Amino acid sequence: MKQTRSASGRPRFLLGKVVTALLASGLIASIAVAGTGPIDIDLENARIGRRPLGEHSRLEFRVVGTPDGLSALFNCHDRNNFAFLHFDGTNATLYEVVDGRQRRLPVSLPIASDGALFIRPGRVLLRLGDRQAAADLSGPPGGRYAWAGGTFEELTPRHSGTVFFTDDFMREEGTGEYWRPLSGRWAVRSVSDPERSANPFRCVARADGVGLMTTGEPHWHAYEASASVQARDGKVGLVFAKRSPDDYHLFRMAVDRGASELVHVRDGSERVLARTSRALYPDQWYRLAVRTDGDGIACFVGDETLLRSEQVAAIGRVGLYVLDAEETLIDDVRVRSSHIRPPSMGIVPLISETFETDREMENWASLASSWQSDSAGAPRAASEFSWHKGEFFGDLSIGYAPREAEEGAALFFVIGADGSAANAGALLEARQGTEGSVLTISVAGESIASAAAAPLGGSGQVTFRKSGDLLIAEQGGRTVLEAGPVELAGQTIGIGSAGLELDLREVELRSNNAHDYLFQQAPVEWFARTGIWAITTRWECDPRWSWMGGHSKQVAQMWSRRSFQGDQVVEFFGALQHQEGRDRYPHLGDINLTICGDGRNLDSGYQVIFAGWGNRWTRLLRNGEIVAGSGDHVMPARSGQFREIHRRWFHIKLRKSGDLIQLYLDGQLVREFRDPEPIEGGHVALWTVNNAMMVARTRIYAERSELHSFLKDGTSPSIEPQPMADPPSGYLVRTAFDQTLGGLETLDGAQGADLELRPEGGLLAINRNSGGSFGVSLYRREFNLRDYSTVRLAWTAVSDEPVRLNLFARVNGRLLELPLAAPPESSVAFRLAGGPTASFHGEPGSDHHIEIDLEGIVTEWYRGRTGDIPERLMVTDLFLANASNRDYLMCGFGGNRAGARVLFTEFAIRANE
Repeated sequence: MKQTRSASGRPRFLLGKVVTALLASGLIASIAVAGTGPIDIDLENARIGRRPLGEHSRLEFRVVGTPDGLSALFNCHDRNNFAFLHFDGTNATLYEVVDGRQRRLPVSLPIASDGALFIRPGRVLLRLGDRQAAADLSGPPGGRYAWAGGTFEELTPRHSGTVFFTDDFMREEGTGEYWRPLSGRWAVRSVSDPERSANPFRCVARADGVGLMTTGEPHWHAYEASASVQARDGKVGLVFAKRSPDDYHLFRMAVDRGASELVHVRDGSERVLARTSRALYPDQWYRLAVRTDGDGIACFVGDETLLRSEQVAAIGRVGLYVLDAEETLIDDVRVRSSHIRPPSMGIVPLISETFETDREMENWASLASSWQSDSAGAPRAASEFSWHKGEFFGDLSIGYAPREAEEGAALFFVIGADGSAANAGALLEARQGTEGSVLTISVAGESIASAAAAPLGGSGQVTFRKSGDLLIAEQGGRTVLEAGPVELAGQTIGIGSAGLELDLREVELRSNNAHDYLFQQAPVEWFARTGIWAITTRWECDPRWSWMGGHSKQVAQMWSRRSFQGDQVVEFFGALQHQEGRDRYPHLGDINLTICGDGRNLDSGYQVIFAGWGNRWTRLLRNGEIVAGSGDHVMPARSGQFREIHRRWFHIKLRKSGDLIQLYLDGQLVREFRDPEPIEGGHVALWTVNNAMMVARTRIYAERSELHSFLKDGTSPSIEPQPMADPPSGYLVRTAFDQTLGGLETLDGAQGADLELRPEGGLLAINRNSGGSFGVSLYRREFNLRDYSTVRLAWTAVSDEPVRLNLFARVNGRLLELPLAAPPESSVAFRLAGGPTASFHGEPGSDHHIEIDLEGIVTEWYRGRTGDIPERLMVTDLFLANASNRDYLMCGFGGNRAGARVLFTEFAIRANE
């Protein structure tokens, strides 16, 4: 409300009963508060506001001129307990009076015509014009507000409320009524049938220059803003504390290379508050967040704090930002008050009813499908009982809210069991009596705690929690029982009932050690190293259905950013993607899983290759070495079994318990082995090769986990193809890589080699990811082998990691392969013979070279194949690569692992001698 003044200058509503009541209370006095020091407040003539302040209030004001001696009081409870903002003609300073003692708070800002005090328990934020500051309060919150020593043009209390805003862009068009696009192009992209998609909507941003879209209110303060982003180029970030078009803060991340920064934009200029050289990888999903609460600013990528500033920027709108963006995807925006913390434990996600009710998908989509009925292991009095199929480590909770319960009805929860019997763990029995209920906790069959509680029906959810070594029973959010310490050896949980209806779809599970990925949100906890991974159509014959899918003609691998340690269970439901063309499933098999990996190499940790080796074997491997296998568990291959592939979701599960590694397929244990040197833990990878796979759901249970950001060094050198120097006489090209690449460039993008010029000379080729082609393009200009016939390549071995490369040449339009150090690829129909062998790895520092009479080898190939030798042998492409997947070499098994490298020291194409 805006206050008005009477002719006397006093606000009309302050006369009479309000003043009388406060005089009686002792708040207004004719003397200064004892111990106030240099600030004396004229409380006798103070004006008292009519409305009390809440715990989260803001007091807005406008002042006239530069007042001297004016004070705004708040949190006024009595004459000895209040806080105030004092104007001395130059500055406004915060003070607090607690138990009659005054102290000056460390906040003083130049006077501005308008401002606001944002008040919450234990904290106050001051905004004056475009300046902000914050301080802690020790006095009680709430109370009244008042002013003394002058007048305000306006003094208005408002309830600040709690900031809470989310947007997953679930609409078919438009950015939504809550967003204000200010620059750039913003739109929503959706799939054709949202009800049949795991995650059907995205916001798409494009901009030549700055693109900016904002939401929220100017009084939003002390909040955390976050969004999931996937950028191809340019920069992307979050705007916050936006007070005007030219006054806001910005957390922006560089994509691929460049600096990432925390910036204050004001009057069209930028002031960098913090900077880092770390950047986002292109076309990867990340979760960006900024937290500002008056203590400063913190910027996050995932769980990692990336940038900090002590500057206070706690008040203003939020927004999304892109710079020079060809196409940036944004999803799952969330803003919430910083004092609101997320639940201590994650909750099992909800699933689209369309999936849950489909009989072909109920094995993974139905919440009830996660449970296994087992009356044999039930508590003695239970009429129905089920075990959860997962394994829950660490703290957890299980809850259920019965709709109604008659006398004698009971609800049973079991945690920390081994899955065989309820008395092997901890049991909570909630039994309905004549008026209320009785909750009893038992361990190993012995009752250890019991208490009366409210009736089961209509009194809220009954919850059984394990927190450390304590067992806690709750009803309606209130603790009823607490028992412990106890030690539980198992990881299985169960639920049952007697005499009341139990709907397993409504059971609430919470655990920080259980991670359930349905890919209904942006996959910010996954990193797609190679291949294309996105929400995509599964069936060409019915494009309405879409899930997470990965495909590549080489390797498609998606790694968890989270590493998992200790005992763990990893399971996923995978399928083949129905493809275009006559053969809709050209590659049966290779729906594969790695656990305990290093995050880069598919052959690290433990692997299951399902229906691999041409759909002949399913095998379990350790660090790429086969430890168990079966030819009985592969995909149906006969045409009459088409439906078994076309509609089916295959369930693949690896379980690591101590030294025991077990492989389950479709719920059945098929292979196991004991590892004499168990791998402690690592990352999870879902992968395939020369194939297209779908993933409906992935669940991971582990003793411990840690989320990693997977950022890159934005200062890494940018290697661009450069013009070659004029070669010596008799050479088409000759370089020692002392200044330029000599025409060499990366082949196959993320599947190929990264190239780096070394200061001491030479060109270092590094395999960026596991397997792939490790490709290096040598020469792409056309030349005639009749004129330049000899290829020379020299290199230095950098490590003993196996490097497998062959030479490929496109001659007269035909791709020819000359084996050097890798197996020949059968799909390359034209294979050369008679060339040298090469070892691109070996004793570090050892020098190697080869000289290839390419004209002679190609001529012999034509002579043996057709007998007709062309007059011109035109080469249009010359490159080194691996094209073979023999024993999964294309995936990095047996060579070309991530980080494999070779230092090229010379490359030349020489004329005939």
